[in-house]
Amino acid sequence: MKAKSGKNKVQKVCISLREEGVIETSGIIKKRIHNYVRMKTYYKRMRLNKKEIIRQQNEKFDYMPKFSIVIPLYKTRIDFFLELIDSLVGQTYENLEICLADGSGEYSELSKVCENLSKRDSRIKYRLLDSNQGISGNTNAAIEMAGGDFIVLVDHDDLLEKNALYEFVKLLNDDEEIDALYSDEDKLNSNNGKFFLPHFKPDFNIEYLR
Repeated sequence: MKAKSGKNKVQKVCISLREEGVIETSGIIKKRIHNYVRMKTYYKRMRLNKKEIIRQQNEKFDYMPKFSIVIPLYKTRIDFFLELIDSLVGQTYENLEICLADGSGEYSELSKVCENLSKRDSRIKYRLLDSNQGISGNTNAAIEMAGGDFIVLVDHDDLLEKNALYEFVKLLNDDEEIDALYSDEDKLNSNNGKFFLPHFKPDFNIEYLR
């Protein structure tokens, strides 16, 4: 969720003008504008409307696996964290649990927030760790809390689209032999709420996976 500043963009344009020239830089700018417009159209088409949200919430699948969303925490910004939780509890597919492993320390504000959330929603599990074990150690501690059919790896300042888990369940109902799923992702500017760096991943690619 890191924001790109306008100053950095101006600096990049100046460097490009100096190193590549006016014609090449103009071409780069036109291409980026075209991609920006194309992405805005894509997002507008893909985002759910209220009618579709309700439809997905009421849909019943033959196979309804439980997703354990594991999140390593360490001195996480409260506003980012609450936005993340909202995006998880607001999923159109509701058979999930949220496993939080926190290495921030007993007297942190985050600890109090997590404890309150776990009391309000039984799907939220919270564990205060004796010490910070880093992202891998804290993630493993969260996995130890998981009791679902699938583990979902989420960082402490991520956001999920409302239909993220729903789309996974659709795929799993087409083929229950699936062992792992992955998704595209994007960067979000925390200042203006705009997406700016989409990462569209390929279909299965063994070299990419390795």
